[in-house]
Amino acid sequence: PDYRQQVMGIWSLAMQQAAEQNTDIEPLEFKITRKDGCVRDVVISGITVSTDVLVTLVDITERKQAEAELKLWAQSFESANFGLVVTDAKTNRFLAVNPAFASERGYSREELVGQPITALYPEELVAKLKAKLQAIDASSHGVFESVHIRKDGSRFPVMLDITSIKSANGEAVTRIAYALNLTEKKQAEARLRLSEERLKLAIEATSDGIWDWNIPDDNAYLTPRYYEMIGVASNEGPTDFNFFKNTMHPDDFPLVLAEMNAHLQGKTQSSEIEYRVTLPSGSVKWILGRGKVVERNADGSPVRMAGTITDISQRKAAEESLRRNTEELSQRNAELERFNRLMIGRELDIIALKQQVNELSRQLDRPPPYPLAFLNADS
Repeated sequence: PDYRQQVMGIWSLAMQQAAEQNTDIEPLEFKITRKDGCVRDVVISGITVSTDVLVTLVDITERKQAEAELKLWAQSFESANFGLVVTDAKTNRFLAVNPAFASERGYSREELVGQPITALYPEELVAKLKAKLQAIDASSHGVFESVHIRKDGSRFPVMLDITSIKSANGEAVTRIAYALNLTEKKQAEARLRLSEERLKLAIEATSDGIWDWNIPDDNAYLTPRYYEMIGVASNEGPTDFNFFKNTMHPDDFPLVLAEMNAHLQGKTQSSEIEYRVTLPSGSVKWILGRGKVVERNADGSPVRMAGTITDISQRKAAEESLRRNTEELSQRNAELERFNRLMIGRELDIIALKQQVNELSRQLDRPPPYPLAFLNADS
């Protein structure tokens, strides 16, 4: 009702002005509500005929919707922080560029509009670009990477996502392109490649085996050196928990399991334990295993654990050899002590006997036959 009164007031005023000025009623936009409750946008205008008015009403709902959508797209085009352009598919010239596209290339929008798109490409890539655009016009859409040149001559990598807009007869008329600067992505890829190369060199240079265990999936990545150390081929089944269990000496598995569980539960900063593995040949090798949880869920449950294994068989053999030698030396020292005690006891018995003989000789007024002056000196 309020809107109806407002409309009636506007319409009455328009009719009055038209009558006073002897003119037609200028078009006015209103909203009407149909019987079914649907609201429509309309334009109402009037032509004065004698004392009557011929009124026309035109439904402009679709036009208003199109204008609103066009305004939305225009606002998005202007405010987007990535490059957007519209080009002429026949002349290959810029029809419109958004601020982000122009500024990233060091131009104003006015400098680019009307210019050939090839002005932004290195000469050696122009032929390839034209071939790409022909293919896109044929398929209506395409994505490819290229290089753009800034106003100062510097270059940077770009990804272009282009859609070809066609006329009713299927002829390409315009192209809408989304341009993404790939500089940071390319730099990140280069850093990743360098890191991977360094990791590969480190893995190849180390004598340790490296493992990386995805705990939820129960699957581990093992380096070639790991397989070599335990004498197992890399294609002998999944590297899951049972794989590790089956390679361990059965007497050591409970200790290893307890150490690992303590770390998985967050009770230790890392895991380190010495254990034996049984090779397919039946021989036994000593291993030093180190590991650490490197990723946990928000609830603290472990997601990923990584570590190394080191062959310490030679060290263990040296320790065992040292232990045996130490035991043998201890036994020999004990035997030597027993021998020394025996020999000293015999010497003391002989000295005592000589003392008795000397004493008897003195009692018989004879000179002592055994010189034992050193005993008197000691005493």
